[in-house]
Amino acid sequence: MHFLRDFKFKWLVIDALIVGLSLVLGLCIRFLEIVWWQGGMPLQHYQYLFDHYIEVYFFSLWLVLPISLITFGISGFYTREHSFSNYYKALIIFRAIGVGYLVSGFILYIFSGKGVQLSFGISGFEFPRSAFIFSWVMTVILILISRFWAEIWQRVFTKTEKTEKTEKTEKTEKTEKTVLTERRIDKNILVIGGAGYIGSALLKYLLDRGYNVRLMDILLYGSGPLKNMMEHPKLEIIQADFRHVEQVYEAMKDIDIVVHLGAIVGDPACDLNKEMTVQINTTATKMIAEIALHQQVERFIFSSTCSVYGVSDKILDENAALSPLSLYAQSKLVAEQTLLNMASPDFHPVILRFGTLYGFSERVRFDLVVNLLTAKAVIDEQIMILGGNQWRPFLHVRDAAYGILKIIETPQRYVRGEIFNIGANEQNCRIKDIGHCIKTVVPSAKIITQKNKIDRRDYRVNFEKIKNITGFQPTWTIKEGIQQVEKKIKNGQISDYTNHLYSNAQFLLDEGVAKLQVYPTEWVTVDMLKKYDTPFPD
Repeated sequence: MHFLRDFKFKWLVIDALIVGLSLVLGLCIRFLEIVWWQGGMPLQHYQYLFDHYIEVYFFSLWLVLPISLITFGISGFYTREHSFSNYYKALIIFRAIGVGYLVSGFILYIFSGKGVQLSFGISGFEFPRSAFIFSWVMTVILILISRFWAEIWQRVFTKTEKTEKTEKTEKTEKTEKTVLTERRIDKNILVIGGAGYIGSALLKYLLDRGYNVRLMDILLYGSGPLKNMMEHPKLEIIQADFRHVEQVYEAMKDIDIVVHLGAIVGDPACDLNKEMTVQINTTATKMIAEIALHQQVERFIFSSTCSVYGVSDKILDENAALSPLSLYAQSKLVAEQTLLNMASPDFHPVILRFGTLYGFSERVRFDLVVNLLTAKAVIDEQIMILGGNQWRPFLHVRDAAYGILKIIETPQRYVRGEIFNIGANEQNCRIKDIGHCIKTVVPSAKIITQKNKIDRRDYRVNFEKIKNITGFQPTWTIKEGIQQVEKKIKNGQISDYTNHLYSNAQFLLDEGVAKLQVYPTEWVTVDMLKKYDTPFPD
């Protein structure tokens, strides 16, 4: 049943039509070639040849077609193609078509001239070799076009947009910052959860671009992340709980774009109080989206996570099967489904699935694997690896913020109703590789591996879509992120990496949960979400 659910019958039909069309074109080209080079033959000879090629076509079609489709199916055209990167997908297509035609050609060669009796009285069957080669070439071209047409279309138009921006910049002889400021000065953006890890990095980008920014945040971790921006003339700060309808409604007045970053983030933090996690991460998201719809907000950008992929040995794109293992990932997936179900001509959600973050923003975190292992290497001279073979897609927090900016500045028609993985293919790494990278930066540290403690999450992600549509490219490497953390610890900017302010779960455990519960609101239980397909852990 799982195979049938993933099987893509429409591509099977399309490929069958392409193979049939390619054989027709091959024989037509051969027929026209004979007419051109051997003109002057009696008309009955052309009729005889035409009838012969019709028989050849139908005989070969029932041989080439099933062999080709079987070969395509074995190669994963109809079940696994979505998990291939673009380069590998093209290679698989080329190889599969080649194998299909080689097998078919070998069988046709065996039949050639063996006295196969066709209905028009022609004894002896032969499929013209030049026509067969041309059919193979046409099949390759047409199937590649059918698989990559959407991306080719997006690349052409994205390139056009970039060319127009470049020409405008050169013509006016102004800097990029000045041009974007003039172009977007009337855009009002509401960032919910803007004092957090990603949000504080995003604010700097938005303010530098000249946007009018309204920040809504409960400031659970204090106002420290905003200290260098609080007096900015284009920043308005609203300290409020986004679970309250009235406060969200007021904050969303005259807003063009909403960026919803507010959430309880991370597996340990979400497990502290499951009811509160569901309320904040899912129920509040739906309420905020409904207000955005009512206020006619033109774009609603939602922060999700690549953790929704859970476990897989494939390279996963946005269409891959989902297998969330934690309450955090499950709550985000339910919120994604809710928003996409609300999509309409008047409401345009965009889902962003971020990789595993690292590095520094204005809000410091040491509950992230790269940051924590680096801190332990510098302070304790130990790099503790749990398991080590698990794959993760990594992303610097400032690149995460930059990815949001690219989505904001990409034309609506390319992003509305879409899901984007945010990251870089080259930053898919195993945990043990992170440990070795840290050791190159902190050579005095010793790597300690605990095989009996393993995080079950294990997945690699394809990030071609965000790159092709918006031109997004991360500017940080993992090694640079490690060096950034090491530098801030060694120069004394971070005195104690174990401070609970640097850990979502530890801060919530010590005082955050109590602060969040001060605000009275309708409480939502995990049981109330059983209507969703995604299971929640006990």
